[in-house]
Amino acid sequence: MDPIYTVIIAILAVLAVSGLFVGVTNDAVNFLNSAIGSKAAPRRVILIVASIGILVGTLTSSGMMEVARNGMFDPGMFSFHEVILLYLSVMFANIILLDLYNSWGLPTSTTVSLIFCLLGAAIAVSTFKIAGSDALSMGDLGEFIHTGRAFGIVAAILLSVVIALTVFATNLLLDLMPLMFIPSAVGLIEKFDELKAILVPFFVITVVSTLVVMTVTGKSAEWIIRRQKKEEN
Repeated sequence: MDPIYTVIIAILAVLAVSGLFVGVTNDAVNFLNSAIGSKAAPRRVILIVASIGILVGTLTSSGMMEVARNGMFDPGMFSFHEVILLYLSVMFANIILLDLYNSWGLPTSTTVSLIFCLLGAAIAVSTFKIAGSDALSMGDLGEFIHTGRAFGIVAAILLSVVIALTVFATNLLLDLMPLMFIPSAVGLIEKFDELKAILVPFFVITVVSTLVVMTVTGKSAEWIIRRQKKEEN
């Protein structure tokens, strides 16, 4: 093996140790930030729970390693030189991104960072390889990248983000609901004497209009169902 590859592998080993340190630091921050800030439990208990969580994540990370090995791209389509450079760029980018996000106090995920670094590096190397070959075109990119698996993984990540944002928005709306209804309620209380004269007509109109809407909706639904059955027969 060329001595340069030995040097690169040594660099990868150092980066792997650095990445482990940065990744564990990131996971520790995710575990400890809100727990210690809210004083949910004694610091000793929080540290023990966080240590157990990180240990469980480490022991059950074989699926993540499979994604890193051949989940995003087909290693058989690349030379040893290209694969080495691909992983070297992934390690550099992953460590730099995680370190920057941790330094700035921004939320991040070691899994998401690694997956998108792998996907970006694989697409970049594949594009470079295709550009240098007259027999290949960008339509052949799917032979280098496991597009179905990559799309599934990325879709799952984006779905989790959408769910998290939806839950956050729902909780925010629930927190804001008192602010939206209190002014109206206060206004009704202040003007109650003026509203007494129209309370009875208001309730009558409300009840009658509700019954009319329910009746019309029900009859319309029945008519549509009968018509569909006639068309089927």
